[in-house]
Amino acid sequence: HNFFVRPESREPLFDLRPLFPQELIDDLQEKLNKKSGEINRALFRSIEVHLEITLVGTKFASFLLSDECARMRAYMRGTVSFIDPPLDSIIGHLSPIASQVNVSACNLLRFMVVYLLCQKENDALDKNFDNKTAIASQETKRSIGSAGGLSCSIFILRTLQPLLNEASKTPQHDKEKDVISKLISALEDFWDFFVAPRGGILDSCSYSNETNDLIEHIREALVKSVESCHIVDREKKLEAIVRSLLQDGQFSENLSRLRDDLLFDYHINHHSKYKAHAIHEWMCAEASQTSKIMCENERDNDGHTFTLNLRGNSVSRLFRKLDIPKGVSRHRPAHAILDSAKMENNIGDAKCNINADFAIIFSARNYDVESDENATVTNNDFPVFDRLGFRRSVTASISEHGKNISERMPLEQIFPVTMVSYAMIPPLKDRSFKESIDFGRKIKNGWEVSLVNFMAPNNANKNSNDQANQFFYGVTLVLNQIGNHSDKKEVMKAIAISLVAERNVIPAMRSSLMKLYEEKVLLKANDKDCSSFVSSLKKLEADSDSSTSLSVLLEPYLKMGSSPWVDQTLTKQAKFFERSSLEFLVESLSPVPLSLLFLTTLLEQKIVVTSQRRSALVSFIVGMQSLLSPMSWPHLIVPTVPTSLANDLVQYPAPFIIGIPLDNKEGMDLLKALPDDVTLVDVDAGRVILTKRFLHHSDASDKKNDQQLNSVAIRSQVLLLAETLGNVLGVYQSDSVWRCDSPLIDSHVHVESSRKIEAAQKIARSFIQELTSGLNTCCYWIQEEVNETDVKTEQNILFDEDRFLLLKELRSQDQYFSLFESEDLAMIGHESSITHAPILSLTMTDFNLVIETFLRGQMMSSFVSSQDKRTMPFW
Repeated sequence: HNFFVRPESREPLFDLRPLFPQELIDDLQEKLNKKSGEINRALFRSIEVHLEITLVGTKFASFLLSDECARMRAYMRGTVSFIDPPLDSIIGHLSPIASQVNVSACNLLRFMVVYLLCQKENDALDKNFDNKTAIASQETKRSIGSAGGLSCSIFILRTLQPLLNEASKTPQHDKEKDVISKLISALEDFWDFFVAPRGGILDSCSYSNETNDLIEHIREALVKSVESCHIVDREKKLEAIVRSLLQDGQFSENLSRLRDDLLFDYHINHHSKYKAHAIHEWMCAEASQTSKIMCENERDNDGHTFTLNLRGNSVSRLFRKLDIPKGVSRHRPAHAILDSAKMENNIGDAKCNINADFAIIFSARNYDVESDENATVTNNDFPVFDRLGFRRSVTASISEHGKNISERMPLEQIFPVTMVSYAMIPPLKDRSFKESIDFGRKIKNGWEVSLVNFMAPNNANKNSNDQANQFFYGVTLVLNQIGNHSDKKEVMKAIAISLVAERNVIPAMRSSLMKLYEEKVLLKANDKDCSSFVSSLKKLEADSDSSTSLSVLLEPYLKMGSSPWVDQTLTKQAKFFERSSLEFLVESLSPVPLSLLFLTTLLEQKIVVTSQRRSALVSFIVGMQSLLSPMSWPHLIVPTVPTSLANDLVQYPAPFIIGIPLDNKEGMDLLKALPDDVTLVDVDAGRVILTKRFLHHSDASDKKNDQQLNSVAIRSQVLLLAETLGNVLGVYQSDSVWRCDSPLIDSHVHVESSRKIEAAQKIARSFIQELTSGLNTCCYWIQEEVNETDVKTEQNILFDEDRFLLLKELRSQDQYFSLFESEDLAMIGHESSITHAPILSLTMTDFNLVIETFLRGQMMSSFVSSQDKRTMPFW
């Protein structure tokens, strides 16, 4: 009796009277009224018999699907009361015509979308979960695209229809262009997200014939507006397309009908299941904790029933409980994004570090200017160079930025202990030919001079998330005097002067040190003898104010090195160096090895780059990073590894890119014992030796044998893809060489041989663009809405991996294309067609492991996290 009746009102809590004939209820009530004292169980026998009969019929099955049954289950599990805010009220508060968007309605909608993304084809209605447990993962397949209908209706309601209305009312002036531009973007998104044939989300689900007809009519209207417009100018053409749609009254009406039909479909086919799901139960629990829950019949100024409030951080707690099913991944949006546009517009001035921030002198520990000039720095294992034999003797802050850094922390803490290893190089090897790569480095009296670029860890920003400031960029002028002792070459004297900056201003620093060396050594009457210059640097070390003396010495040369960049943007030098590094990369590797390295980097393998030229390591690795744009390498990267750290780093368990110089014995010995999961790149020989044990991420079994088989399989796929991509790259770099067997005389690509770098860059970007095409259509931004603007809430992106893999297959079959024409970067010289199959698309049949490994890598996760929420189907 107490179970079925509300104590305060004596009204039934769960009214089950409609399940029984009225005469049975009246008879039971009469017996209860007459009975006093203990009530016998037999009194309810007639009720029990009727229940047994009812349970075998269709009425009971309908009851299991009803809201009453859901409320009963919730009550019996000891959970909070069942709460069912009206769906029309939630949607009404999201409409742009509402007096204000209700944050509770937005948060309730997020619970629904999360449920739809996690929904499976054979999802049980009654999860019967304990409150403290998460949703148990099941092996049933997900319902791909189940969130599409609700998301599409919200997109039409909040984005597309308001823009159509505004565009139809906007007068002919500059504001119109802005509205038209926004509407074009919205129409492109609407097509790509929802209604594109075979690729739109709505195509993944089953709808009524009427709804399917509406979708088809909308498609036809969009395609007709595009194909019937023959204007050449793209901007005018898109404007004409929008105009034709605005004049088509049926188009706007069909959008409204589609919005309502999709909401109705969700209400009929999904909402009842959602209300019986644990996610809805958790929503009820969040609502029950709030102090303010409005009555269902209370209405707001817009006539909509007011919705309930959810407790703060309810979405965050939802994700802590939620066991995200296989096929969906969760990503955290990037918070710190460099404002490149702002940086692009900043012009260098006196306060901007367009040259070095610091200057450092390194010298041998046991070398003194007053000692015997034949004093040696001995090294029995020449050409190995022991960094402990050298020290940082003078350090000067030579820019405002450098002085600000040194005020925050001591210079000893700013620079790593291994800094001398980055700035010093060992003696040169003897070579057979005099006119070799060492030309100009060996001069009079046994002096060897090198000008070397390097990158070293930046301790001043080691806790920063800004990858751009994770390194110090430097150039060092190294002077070694070599002599013979007991028939062995030894370093007699050694000193180096380095310029270091937090920003990549290597071109200016390199030019400054070149000017210094030219004036102090090359133009002197002593015929290129470094002894006088080295002695002056050693005397400077003994100066009481050595930092100031060093700054004064370098000042005129820093001005000369900075002069070409003073009126340039702050990023100009970095782009110049990146361009030269990309040129170095393209010239060092032929198309197939370059493609193999490119793919290996995209798939986040362990990579060791080697060369006898230290500056080559920096340029090569910077070029590799440039080729990945717009993506970025998210793992460990050390362009030049100190000898003391190299053995440990090659055993690092996570992916890395490290450079190992081959100008010393330790580097050579290390290469002979590299682990079998490392890919070796020999810059000097121009070859890439692919790892034997490929790191991969796939859905295969975790058994060791399966992992080995998958490693072999993905290695084969990578080699095949590298050959194919290398052929494409080769044609665009040198058409006559790579198409020498073609019977056609004329080239079909028309790429100048001098533009090999641009060709490589465009092919790489086109490949990445194709590999990530459709990515935004698979992303759902889930963030809790709050009334307070200064309150930060947790941001989440749910990425539908199953749909993304489906799109990859559709792209390879030419069954998913954009509404408006766009330039295909890989089709230089061709006329683009709206239905053309992308030549760089990958089939799941041939390259499934490659796509899956790329999909589940950290690079892809970072790229997903960097996307703008307004480019997603739901936000």
